[in-house]
Amino acid sequence: RVLSPGGIYITLSLHSLNECQPYFNLKKYQWNVHLYRVKSSRWNEKENRRRAVACSMIICFKALQDGSYNYKLPDDMIGILSDDEFNQLEQMAEEVNTKAALKKASIEDLLGCLNIALSSYISLQKRKTKNLQVFQ
Repeated sequence: RVLSPGGIYITLSLHSLNECQPYFNLKKYQWNVHLYRVKSSRWNEKENRRRAVACSMIICFKALQDGSYNYKLPDDMIGILSDDEFNQLEQMAEEVNTKAALKKASIEDLLGCLNIALSSYISLQKRKTKNLQVFQ
């Protein structure tokens, strides 16, 4: 409501693009929305390994009074990640975090995780068996 016709709204979020998109792609705003992932300079394999590898940048352009848009985005924005680059960073972060977690985990921790996983699996199998008996 506050953004004037032809205005630009830019925001950064630590939420994923999928989480952000529904809030900005609403017809009532009359915005042309552009979504990007920006590489985080704060993530690293040591002390900041739990931080996000990227943040979401959303740029919204509000239509002019006549319904047209008057803007030009740069062809090459520094720090913007392609889907492949983002997926590679996410995979690397997952590997780093898994390795660190396993290194710090005790046998008792690992057995506890295994117990939870097996309990969930058994519970799921019991529900499937019950559902099959109901339909037979």
